[in-house]
Amino acid sequence: DQRFRLSLFYYQMMGDKWRNCSHVASHPNCTVVYRDNIVVTDRNLWLSESNECEWGGIVCDKDDPGVVVEIHLNGLGLKGSIP
Repeated sequence: DQRFRLSLFYYQMMGDKWRNCSHVASHPNCTVVYRDNIVVTDRNLWLSESNECEWGGIVCDKDDPGVVVEIHLNGLGLKGSIP
């Protein structure tokens, strides 16, 4: 299941220590810089109860809603190895 895999990714990449979008962040929304320096604001925090397509940095397929097709997490300070 994609939500489970994204959760694994979050923990493997030390998500609790991200500069932004962490589920332990004090601010309820996050801002992510996508490719080409496009800034997207007011996304939901990772691991929130919202659909994962609403989490910061997640892009879902427009033709098949709910299917993650891209992840953009530039500048969040990710560490770890991709599972």
